[in-house]
Amino acid sequence: MRTTMLLITVSFLLGSLSGQTPVKADSSISIKVPSAAASRFAELNALHAKRIKATDKEDEAALTKATDTHVTELSSFLRIHGNSTEGNRVRLKLGFMAARNSAYIEAARIALNGFEPLASQAGAGLMAARAADRLKLTETKAKIVRSVSDNAKTITAKVDLVIQLKFGMKDVDWASQLMAETEAMAKTDEQKAELLMGKANLVRAEDSKNEAGYKGALRKLAASYPATAHGKLASNKLASAKLSVGSIPIAFSVKDIEGHEVSLNDYKGKVLLIDFWATWCIPCMEQVPSILAAYDKYEGQGFEVLGISLDRDSQRARFETKIVEHGMRWRHVCDGMHWKTKVAQQYDVSSIPFTILIGRDGKIAGLNLHGEQLNHAIQGALNRE
Repeated sequence: MRTTMLLITVSFLLGSLSGQTPVKADSSISIKVPSAAASRFAELNALHAKRIKATDKEDEAALTKATDTHVTELSSFLRIHGNSTEGNRVRLKLGFMAARNSAYIEAARIALNGFEPLASQAGAGLMAARAADRLKLTETKAKIVRSVSDNAKTITAKVDLVIQLKFGMKDVDWASQLMAETEAMAKTDEQKAELLMGKANLVRAEDSKNEAGYKGALRKLAASYPATAHGKLASNKLASAKLSVGSIPIAFSVKDIEGHEVSLNDYKGKVLLIDFWATWCIPCMEQVPSILAAYDKYEGQGFEVLGISLDRDSQRARFETKIVEHGMRWRHVCDGMHWKTKVAQQYDVSSIPFTILIGRDGKIAGLNLHGEQLNHAIQGALNRE
């Protein structure tokens, strides 16, 4: 099973909101420590888990009482830390709890009504709007959506909201209104190209199987604005659809987590596995041991791995922890852009884990290989000069 980007449902997990404060250290990787709000939220969650664990699973009254207590504690938390990013996590949690138990709808309404997404929290805002929509809190949903829209300064961000409104919340009228506002923003060639990329994503969101429509929209963009960033990206996406064994991979140049430029040129004469993954992707994490085993076995023979993480910037601490815990000592790229990670966009990655194996000759030796199949492909690539 793989983790797939469903453009019709924007899946922003609670972990997308960071309650951590960066601290400089004598390291190329920043260290983050929990804020007071984050510490308190973690404490409340641990306390709730402890109560539930100590309660007889057959005692529904006791379980309800424990959850009631947690809701009360979370509501009190908002009175102290309501303006923090952690406060938004609590608002979302109350929304989810109300979706499972209507007794908490009023607490959720009060909590979600106070949700104020920052410009960097568009995903969390969309998630809160979805929660309000499920609870039929129409006015609260409208308030959150308008706030997200006002904070969305780019055409891409606004189109993401259009997709969520149209396909996630089934609010076609509002989606159409926002799309009209978005189209009016496109003045320059770069903006017009960005709009066409958004429309291509709308085609894919409406029907993920409509590859002809999606590629047609990309071709229109590439032909109309070839010199723009999105025009070039459209060309990359079209090229990625044609990749096969023996193809020349799409070139890229990005910074790794240590701030150094990394490109395919760094791996000339090597066998390179590009692994698109994320810590929130269970199948990706399940695949780590086999990749690590291959790296341990073949590193001395010229085998390298480049990890392209789709973790959000707010998940950086967890990402850093995981690569250390699992001994993933190869180079990593993590720009914090989730599905919009630069290299993932160039290769039009829409589901992970996704792997690309490149041979010593610089040509693709395998695509989307996993397990024993990947191991055999690595052996074969290493044996070919």
